[in-house]
Order: sequence, then structure tokens, then C-alpha cells
Amino acid sequence: MVKKNLFVLIFVTALSYILVGQEQIAQENLMLTYQVKFNYLESLYNLEHGTIISRWYETADPEMTDPTIDFIPPEDYKRKELFKDYNKKVIYSDYTILGGEFYLKDNMPLIKWELLSENDIILGYACKLAKTEFRDRKYKAWYTTELLVPDGPFKFQGLPGMILKVETIEGEEPYSMECIAISKKKSNLSELLKKYLKKKERKLMNWDEIVLKTEKQIQKVSGSIKADAESSGDSGYQTLIKMDNFPEVVNKKFQTEGILIEY
Repeated sequence: MVKKNLFVLIFVTALSYILVGQEQIAQENLMLTYQVKFNYLESLYNLEHGTIISRWYETADPEMTDPTIDFIPPEDYKRKELFKDYNKKVIYSDYTILGGEFYLKDNMPLIKWELLSENDIILGYACKLAKTEFRDRKYKAWYTTELLVPDGPFKFQGLPGMILKVETIEGEEPYSMECIAISKKKSNLSELLKKYLKKKERKLMNWDEIVLKTEKQIQKVSGSIKADAESSGDSGYQTLIKMDNFPEVVNKKFQTEGILIEY
């Protein structure tokens, strides 16, 4: 098995053009729209790709794919957003877990890929297949070398071309991110990143620190639930706390069967 992780900065100097409809478009001004499905929810995201920075952000609140089930996002729902800074080789993202806000700084290259021989066509682009295991989930990705930028949806990057589709390998919690449209949009991504980091003034943590903080948050919430129950005289009950629809496994039990609190 040969693993490759190449072309991390190739797009900095890439000046080739592609056709979107009948219009030429510089590859550093790409905007790709993805349909993102996770469990029984789906949403839309944009990936804006600049010269050295890209921005991945949710453009619509998630909806239930099963029409027989009513789903309304919570009032405090925050649409997801992250930035890749290819100049500093970092990825910035944030999470809300049991009411706790956590801010993550990942270092690139983040993902190691195994390049495979299978081919496919997505939006008219010839694509090749790769697979990886990233934070306890196994993924396969389709990328095209016709767009010579090593970017992709969410935190996926580092392949020799743009990633147009990512999905979990069968047997895991289902996730898929598939590009459904490509256009152009020139944004001041450097300024948007500055504003993002200014709002995230709390400490930026690495992944190990996020995992530890999550453990402490689970213990804090569990203790709070028990304390509230005891103060009100309740006993003989159980409460299950669980987190779904999270593409990285921060706490396996919390994200599968859940944490059972008895009081």
C-alpha cells in the first residue's frame, strides 16, 4: 500500500483556467457548492477557494431527509464555518458541545491519503479515488486533477486536485459531501479570516486538548443534571446525553450509544 500526501501548495502559483458553462474562471477564485448529508439530515455548504485561504461555510439550516419526520433546528443553531490557511498551513474551526464552545487549530498536512485506481465522472470532471481514516472514521474521496488545487470540503485537503465528493465507507455513520455546482466568487478571504479569529478570542486548542475538554464538559453536564435532580427530590430516573452528526469522533461512546446518567 502506497500512501501519498502531495501538492499542498501547488495552487499558489497555478494560473490555469477551467470552463464553467461558457465562462473562463481562474482557479483561485472558485466557489463550489456541496450537498452535505449526515445521518437523516442534509444541508448546503459553499467552499470558497482563494489564493492561499479557503472558507467552508454552511449556507442553509439542515433539513430532515425523511419527509415523515418533523425537524426544526434549535433557535440557537449556529451554521458551521471553518477556514484553511495554506500560507500558515493551519485549519481553524469551532464546535459547540453540550453548551461548551471549543476553538480548534489543526496543523496541515492533516490527512494522509491512499491513492487508488478507480475512476468516475462528477459534474463532467474526470475523477480519481482515494481513501483515508480521519479521527476514527473511514472515508473515500473523489478528486479531479482538472482542477489543480489540493482543496476540498470540510477539512479534507492534500490530494493532487480538488475533492468533489467525500463519503464514509459503508458500515460507519453515514456522511457524504458532494459538489453540485461550481461558479466563481472573489471574496476578501483574508479579511473574513481576521474577523473570524477576532470573534474566537478564546484559546485555540489542538485536537488532544479538544478531546480532554469534551471529557470534562461531559462530566460537568452529568454532574449538573444529577445535582438538579437531587435538589428537586427526583430519583430513580435516567437521562441519556448523546451527540450525533459530528464528522470527527471526539468521544466514541458519547457519539454512539450515548452517556447514560442515573439518579
